[in-house]
Amino acid sequence: MLDFVEARSFLIAAAQPIDRVVSCVLDEALNRVLAEDARALTDSPPSDVSVLDGYAIATAGLAPAGETRLRVTQRIAAGSTGQPLHPGEAARIFTGAALPAGADAIVAQESVTHTDEHIVFSVHPAVFEDVRRQGSDVHAGETLLARGTRLTPAHLGLLASAGIST
Repeated sequence: MLDFVEARSFLIAAAQPIDRVVSCVLDEALNRVLAEDARALTDSPPSDVSVLDGYAIATAGLAPAGETRLRVTQRIAAGSTGQPLHPGEAARIFTGAALPAGADAIVAQESVTHTDEHIVFSVHPAVFEDVRRQGSDVHAGETLLARGTRLTPAHLGLLASAGIST
C-alpha cells in the first residue's frame, strides 16, 4: 500500500494537462469548466427602459414647477420601439419598454390626469427617473464568468440571460 506522499507523487506524475477544448450548448454545459472567460455579447438592458407603466417625457424645457400639459402621440409596449419624441409630446409606455429617442424620464401613470389626447401632471421627474439605463446590469464585453469556473445552474442562467448559447 502507498502512503499519502507516494500516492500524491504518483498522481501528479501521471496527470496530463487538458489541451482539448470542447464547445457545447448550454443544455449540456452543467458541471463543465470554462476554458476561457465568458463575456457579455451585448449591453443589458440593450437600451434605456421604463421601470413602470407611465409616460415617457423629455425633461428639457419643462417648467420646474406647476402643471405641465403634453400631447400623447404614441403607445410603446415592452418589446416594441417608439418614434422620437418632439417638444410638447409624451409617449404612453409600459414596464420594460425602450424609451423613444428624446425621452429621458418617466412620469408614473398614477401622477397624471388625462384630458382628451393629453396628459397633465405637476410632479416633475428628475432626468432618468424610473429609467433602467442601457448597460446598467452588464456592458458588452464585460466578463461574466472567469476561465476555470465550474458551471452551476445559476451560471447557466446568467449566460442564457446574456444571450450566450454555447
